[in-house]
Amino acid sequence: MYRLIVNFNINYKNKNKMKKLLVVAVLLQGLLCNAQEYVVEHSIDEITKKEYYLPTEKMIIANKEKTQGFTISPNFKFEDNKLILQSVIVKSFVGSSCVEKSKLYFLLENDKVITLDSWNKFNCDGTSYFDFTDEDLKSLSESKVKLVRFVNGYEYAEFQNNPVAEKKNFFIRVITNSKIVEVK
Repeated sequence: MYRLIVNFNINYKNKNKMKKLLVVAVLLQGLLCNAQEYVVEHSIDEITKKEYYLPTEKMIIANKEKTQGFTISPNFKFEDNKLILQSVIVKSFVGSSCVEKSKLYFLLENDKVITLDSWNKFNCDGTSYFDFTDEDLKSLSESKVKLVRFVNGYEYAEFQNNPVAEKKNFFIRVITNSKIVEVK
């Protein structure tokens, strides 16, 4: 976490300039400190003692009317004392609710394309599961997402859209700046 300490004397002539500088410094501190963190909730089931690492934020790709699209939820594992993004879970509203052999494409701002194939069996709840390779994670951690496409392999319906501006760096935040928060 970055801390910005401003210490200066204000004389009468430079009072307005210093006020502006202080406002800019405070805004920058807020942006550098908290805006880039991705929070992951950690909980332990009291009965089974199983640990869960749950995302608090999803990427939503949808049309303006919110009648077609999909959500992308990160799925984590904790290994070697590190939180690792291992896969994503996609809940889709593309074509019918039945999905099978779906594909997920990411076009990054550096023009690299990542193609993922779902591994789940046929289902009619619109849920698809995609695993990342180490190379995929490296690419997603270095470049913003420009476009995302989901193809429902059951009926070959597809939907694509650009993430909203504040979500273009979603995977950079998830991969490089996740913070674990304990919950019960």
